[in-house]
Amino acid sequence: MAIRYFKATNGRFTIFRATASRVYGSAWIQCDAHCVTLSGFSMKPASASVYPIPAIEIDRAEYERLNERKAARLILAGGNPKWAAPSDSWVRNEPDPAIVQQNREAIASKALSRSILARAHREGEK
Repeated sequence: MAIRYFKATNGRFTIFRATASRVYGSAWIQCDAHCVTLSGFSMKPASASVYPIPAIEIDRAEYERLNERKAARLILAGGNPKWAAPSDSWVRNEPDPAIVQQNREAIASKALSRSILARAHREGEK
């Protein structure tokens, strides 16, 4: 039987899996702010499953790209990709450049507001 590749994303993280015997229809991802803590795939479609995220079939090239990103993540964390478990098959999604810019502007605006408040406070103490 041919190997098929699947992925699912919750927006922040993408999980992925290769299988020769199953066709996944949905997945679930439990995560904290930094990593995936638990995840799973189901053969049921998202609409009929307790797993709310649709699983999408991907090609081998995309699967390999995801695997390369996973290996890079593990190496940066001091791990060895050769010893990775299936539960390690997740990557952080690349941030949307527009959202990154909005966040930078919001941070700059907050810093400016704090600066103005600090100056007003110092002047009030004089």
